[in-house]
Amino acid sequence: MLKEAQALIAEQVVLPLFGLKLKKFMARTNQAQDIQNAFLLDHIKQSTDTRFGRDHGFASINTIEDFKKRVPRQTNVELAPYIEDVAAGRKDALFPDSDEVLCFSSTTGTTGDPKIVPVTKRWLEAYRRTWEVWGVKNFIDHPEVIGGRKLLQITGPSDLGHTPSGALISMASALTVRYQTPFLKVYYPVPMEIADIADVTKRYYTMLRISLREPVGFIATITPGNMVRLAETGDQHAQSLIRDIHDGTFNAELVADEVISDSLRKSLSKKRPDLAHKFEQIIEQTGTFYPKDYWPLSILACWLGGTVGYQARQLTRYYGDTPKRDLGYVSTEGRHSIPLGDETPIGVLSYESGSCYEFINAEQADDPDAPTLDGASLKDGADYRILITAANGLWRYDMGDIVRCRGHLGTAPLIEFLSKTRHVADMEGEKISGNQVAEAIGDACDQLELNLAYFTCIPVRPENEPPYYGVIIEEGVLPDTQTQQRFIQIFDENLIRQNVMLSGKRNDRFIGEPRLITIPREGWRQLIVQQTGRRGTGDTQYKHPPLTTDPKWIADLETITGPLTWQAVDGSAKPCQDQPSSARRHFSTPRS
Repeated sequence: MLKEAQALIAEQVVLPLFGLKLKKFMARTNQAQDIQNAFLLDHIKQSTDTRFGRDHGFASINTIEDFKKRVPRQTNVELAPYIEDVAAGRKDALFPDSDEVLCFSSTTGTTGDPKIVPVTKRWLEAYRRTWEVWGVKNFIDHPEVIGGRKLLQITGPSDLGHTPSGALISMASALTVRYQTPFLKVYYPVPMEIADIADVTKRYYTMLRISLREPVGFIATITPGNMVRLAETGDQHAQSLIRDIHDGTFNAELVADEVISDSLRKSLSKKRPDLAHKFEQIIEQTGTFYPKDYWPLSILACWLGGTVGYQARQLTRYYGDTPKRDLGYVSTEGRHSIPLGDETPIGVLSYESGSCYEFINAEQADDPDAPTLDGASLKDGADYRILITAANGLWRYDMGDIVRCRGHLGTAPLIEFLSKTRHVADMEGEKISGNQVAEAIGDACDQLELNLAYFTCIPVRPENEPPYYGVIIEEGVLPDTQTQQRFIQIFDENLIRQNVMLSGKRNDRFIGEPRLITIPREGWRQLIVQQTGRRGTGDTQYKHPPLTTDPKWIADLETITGPLTWQAVDGSAKPCQDQPSSARRHFSTPRS
Protein backbone atom coordinates (compact mmCIF):
# COMPACT_ATOMS: atom_id res chain seq x y z
CA MET A 1 0.00 0.00 0.00
CA LEU A 2 2.81 2.40 0.88
CA LYS A 3 4.61 1.70 -2.40
CA GLU A 4 1.42 2.36 -4.38
CA ALA A 5 0.93 5.67 -2.54
CA GLN A 6 4.53 6.70 -3.21
CA ALA A 7 4.16 5.86 -6.89
CA LEU A 8 0.94 7.89 -7.10
CA ILE A 9 2.54 10.92 -5.42
CA ALA A 10 5.55 10.62 -7.71
CA GLU A 11 3.38 10.50 -10.82
CA GLN A 12 0.91 13.24 -9.91
CA VAL A 13 3.01 15.65 -7.83
CA VAL A 14 6.74 15.07 -7.92
CA LEU A 15 7.33 14.49 -11.63
CA PRO A 16 5.25 17.51 -12.77
CA LEU A 17 7.13 19.69 -10.26
CA PHE A 18 10.44 18.32 -11.51
CA GLY A 19 9.34 19.03 -15.08
CA LEU A 20 8.73 22.69 -14.29
CA LYS A 21 12.13 23.04 -12.60
CA LEU A 22 13.93 21.45 -15.53
CA LYS A 23 12.07 23.61 -18.02
CA LYS A 24 13.15 26.73 -16.12
CA PHE A 25 16.78 25.61 -16.03
CA MET A 26 16.83 24.83 -19.75
CA ALA A 27 15.23 28.16 -20.63
CA ARG A 28 17.78 30.09 -18.58
CA THR A 29 20.70 28.58 -20.49
CA ASN A 30 20.14 31.39 -23.00
CA GLN A 31 21.13 33.82 -20.23
CA ALA A 32 23.82 31.56 -18.74
CA GLN A 33 26.73 33.93 -19.33
CA ASP A 34 24.77 36.94 -18.08
CA ILE A 35 23.95 34.94 -14.92
CA GLN A 36 27.64 34.13 -14.48
CA ASN A 37 28.66 37.77 -14.87
CA ALA A 38 25.98 39.00 -12.49
CA PHE A 39 27.00 36.48 -9.85
CA LEU A 40 30.66 37.50 -10.08
CA LEU A 41 30.04 41.23 -9.72
CA ASP A 42 27.62 40.68 -6.82
CA HIS A 43 30.11 38.31 -5.15
CA ILE A 44 32.86 40.92 -5.42
CA LYS A 45 30.58 43.55 -3.91
CA GLN A 46 29.61 41.30 -0.98
CA SER A 47 33.28 40.49 -0.32
CA THR A 48 34.60 44.06 -0.36
CA ASP A 49 35.17 44.22 3.39
CA THR A 50 36.80 40.79 3.71
CA ARG A 51 40.56 40.66 4.15
CA PHE A 52 40.95 39.16 0.68
CA GLY A 53 38.76 41.93 -0.70
CA ARG A 54 40.78 44.64 0.98
CA ASP A 55 44.07 43.08 -0.06
CA HIS A 56 42.95 43.11 -3.70
CA GLY A 57 41.19 46.45 -3.88
CA PHE A 58 37.65 45.20 -4.36
CA ALA A 59 36.25 48.63 -3.45
CA SER A 60 37.56 50.03 -6.73
CA ILE A 61 36.41 47.15 -8.96
CA ASN A 62 33.53 48.07 -11.25
CA THR A 63 33.90 45.65 -14.14
CA ILE A 64 34.99 42.08 -14.76
CA GLU A 65 38.11 43.36 -16.50
CA ASP A 66 38.94 45.39 -13.38
CA PHE A 67 38.61 42.18 -11.39
CA LYS A 68 41.00 40.28 -13.65
CA LYS A 69 43.58 43.03 -13.33
CA ARG A 70 43.30 43.21 -9.56
CA VAL A 71 43.31 39.46 -8.83
CA PRO A 72 45.97 37.29 -10.47
CA ARG A 73 45.49 33.56 -10.99
CA GLN A 74 45.49 31.85 -7.61
CA THR A 75 46.78 28.48 -6.45
CA ASN A 76 46.52 26.85 -3.06
CA VAL A 77 49.77 28.59 -2.11
CA GLU A 78 48.18 32.03 -2.39
CA LEU A 79 44.78 31.07 -0.96
CA ALA A 80 45.94 28.81 1.88
CA PRO A 81 46.69 31.64 4.38
CA TYR A 82 43.15 32.98 4.00
CA ILE A 83 41.56 29.53 4.30
CA GLU A 84 43.70 28.75 7.35
CA ASP A 85 42.42 31.91 9.01
CA VAL A 86 38.83 30.86 8.33
CA ALA A 87 39.59 27.40 9.73
CA ALA A 88 40.91 29.07 12.87
CA GLY A 89 37.63 30.97 13.28
CA ARG A 90 38.51 34.24 11.52
CA LYS A 91 35.72 34.11 8.99
CA ASP A 92 36.23 37.66 7.72
CA ALA A 93 39.41 36.59 5.91
CA LEU A 94 37.17 35.39 3.06
CA PHE A 95 33.51 35.84 3.97
CA PRO A 96 31.16 38.68 4.92
CA ASP A 97 29.12 38.73 8.12
CA SER A 98 26.02 37.79 6.14
CA ASP A 99 27.38 34.33 5.25
CA GLU A 100 27.90 31.35 7.53
CA VAL A 101 30.69 28.76 7.42
CA LEU A 102 29.02 25.38 7.97
CA CYS A 103 31.95 22.97 7.66
CA PHE A 104 34.94 22.14 5.44
CA SER A 105 35.48 19.61 2.68
CA SER A 106 38.82 17.92 2.11
CA THR A 107 40.92 17.09 -0.91
CA THR A 108 44.51 15.94 -1.29
CA GLY A 109 45.11 18.50 -4.03
CA THR A 110 48.60 18.68 -5.49
CA THR A 111 50.59 19.29 -2.31
CA GLY A 112 51.76 17.01 0.45
CA ASP A 113 49.02 17.71 2.98
CA PRO A 114 45.27 17.48 2.34
CA LYS A 115 43.66 20.78 1.44
CA ILE A 116 40.44 21.98 3.01
CA VAL A 117 37.84 24.14 1.33
CA PRO A 118 35.18 26.05 3.30
CA VAL A 119 31.53 25.14 2.87
CA THR A 120 29.32 28.16 3.44
CA LYS A 121 25.56 28.43 3.62
CA ARG A 122 25.42 30.59 0.48
CA TRP A 123 27.64 28.25 -1.54
CA LEU A 124 25.86 25.12 -0.32
CA GLU A 125 22.46 26.42 -1.39
CA ALA A 126 23.76 26.90 -4.94
CA TYR A 127 25.64 23.58 -4.85
CA ARG A 128 22.45 21.75 -3.90
CA ARG A 129 20.55 23.42 -6.74
CA THR A 130 22.99 21.96 -9.29
CA TRP A 131 22.54 18.48 -7.84
CA GLU A 132 18.80 19.04 -7.93
CA VAL A 133 18.91 19.81 -11.66
CA TRP A 134 20.98 16.69 -12.27
CA GLY A 135 18.59 14.60 -10.19
CA VAL A 136 15.48 16.13 -11.74
CA LYS A 137 16.60 15.21 -15.26
CA ASN A 138 17.62 11.78 -14.06
CA PHE A 139 14.27 11.11 -12.41
CA ILE A 140 12.32 12.41 -15.38
CA ASP A 141 14.25 10.04 -17.65
CA HIS A 142 13.87 7.16 -15.14
CA PRO A 143 10.61 7.89 -13.28
CA GLU A 144 10.33 4.42 -11.74
CA VAL A 145 13.19 5.37 -9.37
CA ILE A 146 10.94 7.59 -7.26
CA GLY A 147 8.06 5.12 -7.18
CA GLY A 148 9.25 3.31 -4.08
CA ARG A 149 12.76 2.14 -5.00
CA LYS A 150 15.70 3.00 -2.79
CA LEU A 151 18.80 5.10 -3.47
CA LEU A 152 22.11 3.59 -2.39
CA GLN A 153 24.83 6.24 -2.32
CA ILE A 154 28.44 5.25 -1.71
CA THR A 155 30.39 8.26 -0.43
CA GLY A 156 33.68 9.19 1.10
CA PRO A 157 34.07 9.56 4.89
CA SER A 158 31.78 12.09 6.52
CA ASP A 159 34.09 12.77 9.47
CA LEU A 160 37.78 13.47 8.79
CA GLY A 161 38.30 15.52 11.93
CA HIS A 162 37.85 19.17 12.82
CA THR A 163 39.50 22.50 12.17
CA PRO A 164 41.15 24.47 15.01
CA SER A 165 37.86 26.31 15.45
CA GLY A 166 35.95 23.03 15.77
CA ALA A 167 34.33 22.93 12.32
CA LEU A 168 33.74 19.47 10.83
CA ILE A 169 35.91 18.30 7.89
CA SER A 170 34.39 15.74 5.51
CA MET A 171 34.73 14.49 1.95
CA ALA A 172 32.73 16.46 -0.58
CA SER A 173 30.74 13.40 -1.64
CA ALA A 174 29.40 13.06 1.91
CA LEU A 175 27.92 16.56 1.74
CA THR A 176 25.34 15.42 -0.81
CA VAL A 177 23.97 13.02 1.79
CA ARG A 178 24.40 15.18 4.89
CA TYR A 179 22.50 18.09 3.34
CA GLN A 180 20.07 16.11 1.19
CA THR A 181 16.45 17.27 1.08
CA PRO A 182 14.11 15.49 3.56
CA PHE A 183 11.97 14.19 0.68
CA LEU A 184 14.88 12.20 -0.79
CA LYS A 185 16.44 11.15 2.52
CA VAL A 186 13.59 8.69 3.09
CA TYR A 187 14.83 6.80 0.04
CA TYR A 188 18.31 6.19 1.54
CA PRO A 189 18.46 2.71 3.11
CA VAL A 190 21.99 3.06 4.52
CA PRO A 191 23.00 5.65 7.17
CA MET A 192 25.85 7.92 6.16
CA GLU A 193 27.99 6.73 9.09
CA ILE A 194 28.68 3.53 7.13
CA ALA A 195 31.10 5.54 4.98
CA ASP A 196 33.34 6.05 8.03
CA ILE A 197 34.08 2.33 8.41
CA ALA A 198 37.80 2.01 7.71
CA ASP A 199 37.93 -1.69 6.79
CA VAL A 200 36.82 -1.98 3.18
CA THR A 201 35.30 -5.46 3.48
CA LYS A 202 33.37 -4.55 6.63
CA ARG A 203 32.15 -1.34 5.03
CA TYR A 204 30.65 -3.04 1.99
CA TYR A 205 29.39 -6.07 3.91
CA THR A 206 27.58 -3.83 6.40
CA MET A 207 26.17 -1.79 3.54
CA LEU A 208 24.83 -4.95 1.89
CA ARG A 209 23.53 -6.41 5.17
CA ILE A 210 21.31 -3.33 5.49
CA SER A 211 20.33 -2.72 1.87
CA LEU A 212 19.77 -6.28 0.61
CA ARG A 213 16.33 -6.17 2.24
CA GLU A 214 15.42 -3.08 0.22
CA PRO A 215 14.35 -2.60 -3.43
CA VAL A 216 17.42 -0.62 -4.50
CA GLY A 217 16.86 0.95 -7.91
CA PHE A 218 19.45 3.72 -7.99
CA ILE A 219 23.13 3.46 -7.02
CA ALA A 220 25.35 6.56 -6.99
CA THR A 221 29.06 6.89 -6.32
CA ILE A 222 32.03 8.73 -7.78
CA THR A 223 34.11 5.91 -9.29
CA PRO A 224 32.75 2.77 -10.98
CA GLY A 225 35.30 0.79 -8.96
CA ASN A 226 33.17 1.33 -5.86
CA MET A 227 30.26 -0.43 -7.54
CA VAL A 228 32.51 -3.27 -8.64
CA ARG A 229 33.80 -3.72 -5.09
CA LEU A 230 30.24 -3.69 -3.69
CA ALA A 231 29.17 -6.44 -6.10
CA GLU A 232 32.29 -8.54 -5.50
CA THR A 233 31.90 -8.29 -1.73
CA GLY A 234 28.33 -9.54 -1.99
CA ASP A 235 29.35 -12.45 -4.19
CA GLN A 236 32.34 -13.43 -2.02
CA HIS A 237 30.31 -13.37 1.20
CA ALA A 238 26.94 -14.46 -0.19
CA GLN A 239 26.43 -17.39 2.18
CA SER A 240 27.17 -15.28 5.26
CA LEU A 241 24.83 -12.52 4.09
CA ILE A 242 22.04 -14.98 3.38
CA ARG A 243 22.52 -16.61 6.78
CA ASP A 244 22.40 -13.24 8.53
CA ILE A 245 19.21 -12.28 6.69
CA HIS A 246 17.59 -15.66 7.35
CA ASP A 247 18.37 -15.62 11.08
CA GLY A 248 18.27 -11.87 11.73
CA THR A 249 21.87 -12.00 12.92
CA PHE A 250 25.06 -10.03 12.36
CA ASN A 251 28.31 -11.73 11.37
CA ALA A 252 30.61 -10.50 14.13
CA GLU A 253 33.67 -10.60 11.87
CA LEU A 254 32.10 -8.68 8.99
CA VAL A 255 29.42 -6.33 10.32
CA ALA A 256 30.60 -3.05 11.86
CA ASP A 257 27.60 -2.97 14.18
CA GLU A 258 28.87 0.04 16.14
CA VAL A 259 27.55 2.32 13.38
CA ILE A 260 24.09 0.72 13.35
CA SER A 261 21.44 2.54 15.39
CA ASP A 262 19.22 0.72 17.86
CA SER A 263 16.13 1.19 15.70
CA LEU A 264 17.87 -0.12 12.60
CA ARG A 265 19.34 -3.03 14.57
CA LYS A 266 15.85 -3.96 15.74
CA SER A 267 14.58 -3.94 12.17
CA LEU A 268 17.51 -5.98 10.87
CA SER A 269 17.02 -8.54 13.66
CA LYS A 270 13.73 -9.68 12.12
CA LYS A 271 14.20 -13.08 10.51
CA ARG A 272 13.62 -13.14 6.74
CA PRO A 273 13.68 -16.79 5.59
CA ASP A 274 11.57 -15.88 2.55
CA LEU A 275 14.16 -13.40 1.31
CA ALA A 276 17.03 -15.77 2.12
CA HIS A 277 15.34 -18.50 0.07
CA LYS A 278 14.98 -16.11 -2.87
CA PHE A 279 18.70 -15.30 -2.72
CA GLU A 280 19.61 -19.00 -2.52
CA GLN A 281 17.59 -19.61 -5.68
CA ILE A 282 19.52 -16.85 -7.46
CA ILE A 283 22.82 -18.56 -6.67
CA GLU A 284 21.47 -21.94 -7.74
CA GLN A 285 20.31 -20.52 -11.08
CA THR A 286 23.23 -18.22 -11.90
CA GLY A 287 26.18 -19.52 -9.90
CA THR A 288 26.82 -15.96 -8.68
CA PHE A 289 25.27 -13.39 -6.37
CA TYR A 290 25.30 -10.12 -8.30
CA PRO A 291 23.11 -6.99 -7.95
CA LYS A 292 21.60 -7.48 -11.42
CA ASP A 293 19.76 -10.52 -10.03
CA TYR A 294 18.62 -9.30 -6.60
CA TRP A 295 17.82 -5.57 -7.06
CA PRO A 296 15.27 -3.88 -9.39
CA LEU A 297 17.90 -1.53 -10.83
CA SER A 298 16.93 1.50 -12.92
CA ILE A 299 20.08 3.65 -13.05
CA LEU A 300 23.76 3.61 -12.07
CA ALA A 301 25.40 6.99 -11.48
CA CYS A 302 29.18 7.37 -11.53
CA TRP A 303 32.01 8.81 -13.61
CA LEU A 304 31.96 7.43 -17.14
CA GLY A 305 34.82 9.50 -18.60
CA GLY A 306 38.37 10.45 -17.74
CA THR A 307 40.81 7.85 -16.52
CA VAL A 308 38.38 5.98 -14.29
CA GLY A 309 35.78 5.69 -17.03
CA TYR A 310 37.31 2.42 -18.18
CA GLN A 311 36.03 0.82 -14.98
CA ALA A 312 32.45 1.45 -16.07
CA ARG A 313 32.92 -1.20 -18.76
CA GLN A 314 33.06 -3.79 -15.96
CA LEU A 315 29.64 -2.85 -14.59
CA THR A 316 27.60 -4.89 -17.06
CA ARG A 317 29.01 -8.11 -15.60
CA TYR A 318 27.59 -7.25 -12.18
CA TYR A 319 24.68 -4.93 -12.95
CA GLY A 320 23.45 -6.13 -16.32
CA ASP A 321 22.26 -3.60 -18.89
CA THR A 322 21.22 -1.02 -16.29
CA PRO A 323 21.54 2.49 -17.82
CA LYS A 324 24.44 4.62 -16.58
CA ARG A 325 24.39 8.38 -15.91
CA ASP A 326 27.63 10.31 -15.43
CA LEU A 327 27.74 12.38 -12.24
CA GLY A 328 29.42 15.21 -14.13
CA TYR A 329 32.60 17.15 -13.60
CA VAL A 330 32.57 17.19 -9.80
CA SER A 331 35.35 18.03 -7.36
CA THR A 332 35.84 19.25 -3.82
CA GLU A 333 35.69 22.78 -5.19
CA GLY A 334 32.18 22.33 -6.58
CA ARG A 335 29.91 20.77 -9.18
CA HIS A 336 30.98 22.17 -12.51
CA SER A 337 28.87 20.35 -15.11
CA ILE A 338 25.51 18.61 -15.32
CA PRO A 339 25.15 15.70 -17.78
CA LEU A 340 21.64 15.62 -19.19
CA GLY A 341 21.59 12.11 -20.69
CA ASP A 342 22.72 8.54 -20.15
CA GLU A 343 26.04 7.00 -21.17
CA THR A 344 27.97 10.26 -21.70
CA PRO A 345 30.37 12.31 -19.56
CA ILE A 346 29.47 15.52 -21.42
CA GLY A 347 27.49 18.02 -19.36
CA VAL A 348 26.29 21.60 -19.44
CA LEU A 349 28.30 24.08 -17.37
CA SER A 350 26.79 24.58 -13.91
CA TYR A 351 26.08 28.24 -14.53
CA GLU A 352 24.04 28.68 -11.31
CA SER A 353 26.38 26.77 -8.99
CA GLY A 354 27.62 29.63 -6.82
CA SER A 355 30.71 29.70 -9.02
CA CYS A 356 31.97 31.72 -11.96
CA TYR A 357 34.29 30.11 -14.51
CA GLU A 358 37.10 31.40 -16.68
CA PHE A 359 38.81 29.33 -19.35
CA ILE A 360 42.37 29.43 -20.70
CA ASN A 361 43.28 27.82 -24.00
CA ALA A 362 45.10 24.62 -23.02
CA GLU A 363 48.04 25.46 -25.27
CA GLN A 364 48.60 28.62 -23.21
CA ALA A 365 47.81 27.07 -19.85
CA ASP A 366 51.33 27.49 -18.43
CA ASP A 367 51.51 31.18 -19.35
CA PRO A 368 50.52 33.21 -16.25
CA ASP A 369 49.58 36.15 -18.49
CA ALA A 370 47.42 34.15 -20.89
CA PRO A 371 44.01 35.75 -21.50
CA THR A 372 40.91 34.08 -20.14
CA LEU A 373 37.60 33.46 -21.88
CA ASP A 374 34.05 33.17 -20.61
CA GLY A 375 31.99 30.07 -21.29
CA ALA A 376 30.04 31.61 -24.14
CA SER A 377 33.28 32.23 -26.07
CA LEU A 378 34.61 28.65 -26.08
CA LYS A 379 35.15 26.83 -29.36
CA ASP A 380 33.67 23.43 -29.99
CA GLY A 381 36.37 20.75 -29.82
CA ALA A 382 38.99 22.96 -28.13
CA ASP A 383 40.62 22.17 -24.79
CA TYR A 384 40.78 24.60 -21.88
CA ARG A 385 42.19 24.96 -18.38
CA ILE A 386 39.70 26.17 -15.77
CA LEU A 387 39.81 28.98 -13.20
CA ILE A 388 37.01 29.18 -10.67
CA THR A 389 35.71 31.98 -8.45
CA ALA A 390 33.17 30.66 -5.97
CA ALA A 391 31.15 31.50 -2.89
CA ASN A 392 33.25 28.98 -0.93
CA GLY A 393 36.21 31.38 -0.79
CA LEU A 394 38.02 30.51 -4.03
CA TRP A 395 39.09 33.45 -6.19
CA ARG A 396 40.34 32.83 -9.74
CA TYR A 397 41.54 29.48 -8.44
CA ASP A 398 43.49 27.40 -10.95
CA MET A 399 41.84 23.98 -10.81
CA GLY A 400 44.72 22.37 -12.71
CA ASP A 401 42.08 20.64 -14.84
CA ILE A 402 41.68 20.36 -18.58
CA VAL A 403 38.22 20.17 -20.16
CA ARG A 404 37.04 20.01 -23.75
CA CYS A 405 34.20 22.10 -25.15
CA ARG A 406 31.57 19.95 -26.85
CA GLY A 407 29.30 22.72 -28.10
CA HIS A 408 26.84 24.98 -26.30
CA LEU A 409 23.37 24.93 -24.83
CA GLY A 410 22.29 28.55 -25.15
CA THR A 411 25.35 30.46 -23.94
CA ALA A 412 26.37 27.68 -21.53
CA PRO A 413 29.18 25.48 -22.85
CA LEU A 414 28.89 21.72 -22.88
CA ILE A 415 32.10 20.42 -21.35
CA GLU A 416 33.86 17.10 -20.82
CA PHE A 417 36.57 16.61 -18.22
CA LEU A 418 39.79 15.25 -19.72
CA SER A 419 42.54 15.24 -17.11
CA LYS A 420 44.50 16.96 -14.44
CA THR A 421 47.59 18.78 -15.61
CA ARG A 422 50.80 17.03 -16.54
CA HIS A 423 52.48 16.62 -13.17
CA VAL A 424 49.54 15.12 -11.35
CA ALA A 425 48.51 11.48 -11.67
CA ASP A 426 45.00 10.52 -10.70
CA MET A 427 44.07 6.93 -11.56
CA GLU A 428 41.42 6.49 -8.86
CA GLY A 429 40.93 9.94 -7.33
CA GLU A 430 44.21 10.01 -5.38
CA LYS A 431 45.85 13.01 -7.14
CA ILE A 432 49.49 12.05 -6.72
CA SER A 433 51.77 15.05 -7.43
CA GLY A 434 55.34 15.34 -8.58
CA ASN A 435 56.23 16.94 -5.26
CA GLN A 436 54.85 13.97 -3.35
CA VAL A 437 56.80 11.55 -5.53
CA ALA A 438 60.03 13.54 -5.15
CA GLU A 439 59.58 13.61 -1.37
CA ALA A 440 58.98 9.86 -1.23
CA ILE A 441 62.00 9.08 -3.45
CA GLY A 442 64.18 11.46 -1.44
CA ASP A 443 63.22 9.76 1.80
CA ALA A 444 64.09 6.34 0.36
CA CYS A 445 67.45 7.63 -0.90
CA ASP A 446 68.27 9.19 2.46
CA GLN A 447 67.46 6.06 4.42
CA LEU A 448 69.38 3.80 2.06
CA GLU A 449 72.21 6.30 1.47
CA LEU A 450 71.67 6.30 -2.29
CA ASN A 451 72.46 8.95 -4.86
CA LEU A 452 69.72 8.83 -7.47
CA ALA A 453 70.26 11.48 -10.13
CA TYR A 454 67.19 10.76 -12.26
CA PHE A 455 63.94 8.89 -11.80
CA THR A 456 60.41 9.19 -13.10
CA CYS A 457 57.18 7.79 -11.70
CA ILE A 458 54.42 6.75 -14.10
CA PRO A 459 50.91 5.33 -13.58
CA VAL A 460 50.43 1.98 -15.33
CA ARG A 461 47.17 0.23 -16.16
CA PRO A 462 47.76 -3.44 -17.04
CA GLU A 463 44.99 -5.39 -18.75
CA ASN A 464 44.41 -8.05 -16.12
CA GLU A 465 45.41 -6.64 -12.74
CA PRO A 466 44.97 -3.47 -10.66
CA PRO A 467 46.78 -0.31 -11.78
CA TYR A 468 50.01 0.62 -10.05
CA TYR A 469 52.72 3.26 -9.96
CA GLY A 470 56.01 2.35 -11.59
CA VAL A 471 59.27 4.06 -10.63
CA ILE A 472 61.66 4.20 -13.57
CA ILE A 473 65.35 4.00 -12.71
CA GLU A 474 68.48 2.91 -14.53
CA GLU A 475 69.86 -0.59 -14.13
CA GLY A 476 72.42 -1.02 -11.36
CA VAL A 477 71.31 1.94 -9.25
CA LEU A 478 69.90 -0.45 -6.66
CA PRO A 479 72.60 -3.11 -6.22
CA ASP A 480 70.64 -6.11 -4.91
CA THR A 481 67.15 -7.48 -4.33
CA GLN A 482 67.14 -6.53 -0.64
CA THR A 483 67.86 -2.90 -1.51
CA GLN A 484 65.19 -2.99 -4.20
CA GLN A 485 62.63 -4.27 -1.72
CA ARG A 486 63.48 -1.64 0.90
CA PHE A 487 63.56 1.16 -1.68
CA ILE A 488 60.09 0.47 -3.03
CA GLN A 489 58.74 -0.18 0.49
CA ILE A 490 60.01 3.16 1.82
CA PHE A 491 58.74 4.96 -1.29
CA ASP A 492 55.33 3.33 -0.86
CA GLU A 493 55.04 4.14 2.86
CA ASN A 494 56.09 7.77 2.35
CA LEU A 495 53.68 8.31 -0.53
CA ILE A 496 50.78 6.83 1.44
CA ARG A 497 51.68 9.00 4.44
CA GLN A 498 51.56 12.13 2.28
CA ASN A 499 48.35 11.31 0.43
CA VAL A 500 45.22 10.30 2.35
CA MET A 501 43.33 9.36 -0.79
CA LEU A 502 46.10 7.03 -1.99
CA SER A 503 46.03 5.39 1.42
CA GLY A 504 42.33 4.68 1.00
CA LYS A 505 42.67 3.42 -2.56
CA ARG A 506 45.52 1.11 -1.56
CA ASN A 507 43.51 -0.11 1.42
CA ASP A 508 40.55 -0.81 -0.87
CA ARG A 509 42.91 -2.52 -3.34
CA PHE A 510 41.92 -0.27 -6.22
CA ILE A 511 45.63 0.52 -6.67
CA GLY A 512 48.35 -2.13 -6.40
CA GLU A 513 51.78 -1.90 -4.82
CA PRO A 514 54.32 0.26 -6.69
CA ARG A 515 56.99 -1.45 -8.78
CA LEU A 516 60.41 -0.69 -10.13
CA ILE A 517 60.85 -0.22 -13.86
CA THR A 518 64.43 -0.46 -15.06
CA ILE A 519 65.93 1.03 -18.20
CA PRO A 520 69.46 0.44 -19.57
CA ARG A 521 72.38 2.45 -18.27
CA GLU A 522 72.76 5.81 -20.04
CA GLY A 523 69.05 5.72 -20.87
CA TRP A 524 68.35 9.04 -19.14
CA ARG A 525 71.30 10.71 -20.83
CA GLN A 526 70.06 9.62 -24.26
CA LEU A 527 66.57 10.88 -23.50
CA ILE A 528 67.91 14.26 -22.36
CA VAL A 529 69.94 14.62 -25.54
CA GLN A 530 66.93 13.74 -27.66
CA GLN A 531 64.49 16.07 -25.92
CA THR A 532 66.76 19.09 -25.49
CA GLY A 533 67.97 18.72 -29.05
CA ARG A 534 64.43 18.79 -30.36
CA ARG A 535 63.41 21.75 -28.18
CA GLY A 536 66.64 23.66 -28.64
CA THR A 537 66.77 24.57 -24.95
CA GLY A 538 70.11 23.00 -24.00
CA ASP A 539 70.61 20.60 -21.13
CA THR A 540 70.99 23.34 -18.51
CA GLN A 541 67.29 24.14 -19.00
CA TYR A 542 66.17 20.52 -18.97
CA LYS A 543 63.63 19.76 -16.24
CA HIS A 544 63.38 16.04 -15.62
CA PRO A 545 59.82 15.10 -14.57
CA PRO A 546 59.53 13.27 -11.24
CA LEU A 547 56.05 12.21 -12.36
CA THR A 548 54.46 12.14 -15.79
CA THR A 549 51.23 10.96 -17.36
CA ASP A 550 52.26 12.11 -20.84
CA PRO A 551 52.12 9.15 -23.26
CA LYS A 552 54.34 11.04 -25.74
CA TRP A 553 57.10 11.37 -23.13
CA ILE A 554 56.82 7.64 -22.39
CA ALA A 555 56.84 6.81 -26.11
CA ASP A 556 60.01 8.92 -26.54
CA LEU A 557 61.66 6.93 -23.75
CA GLU A 558 60.64 3.62 -25.31
CA THR A 559 62.16 4.58 -28.66
CA ILE A 560 65.48 4.66 -26.81
CA THR A 561 65.10 1.85 -24.29
CA GLY A 562 62.57 -0.45 -25.91
CA PRO A 563 59.32 -1.47 -24.17
CA LEU A 564 59.38 -0.66 -20.46
CA THR A 565 59.51 -3.62 -18.08
CA TRP A 566 58.95 -3.76 -14.36
CA GLN A 567 61.68 -5.26 -12.25
CA ALA A 568 60.56 -7.92 -9.77
CA VAL A 569 62.41 -8.16 -6.47
CA ASP A 570 63.72 -11.60 -7.44
CA GLY A 571 65.54 -10.03 -10.38
CA SER A 572 63.13 -11.17 -13.11
CA ALA A 573 61.51 -8.73 -15.51
CA LYS A 574 58.04 -8.52 -17.03
CA PRO A 575 56.42 -6.15 -19.57
CA CYS A 576 54.54 -3.26 -17.95
CA GLN A 577 51.49 -4.20 -19.98
CA ASP A 578 50.19 -7.20 -21.85
CA GLN A 579 50.78 -5.45 -25.17
CA PRO A 580 54.06 -3.53 -24.73
CA SER A 581 53.67 -1.47 -27.90
CA SER A 582 50.40 0.14 -26.77
CA ALA A 583 51.75 2.66 -24.27
CA ARG A 584 49.01 5.18 -25.02
CA ARG A 585 46.45 2.64 -23.94
CA HIS A 586 48.08 1.51 -20.73
CA PHE A 587 49.87 4.52 -19.30
CA SER A 588 47.27 6.53 -17.50
CA THR A 589 46.23 10.16 -17.70
CA PRO A 590 44.41 11.66 -14.73
CA ARG A 591 40.86 12.25 -13.65
CA SER A 592 39.65 14.77 -11.07
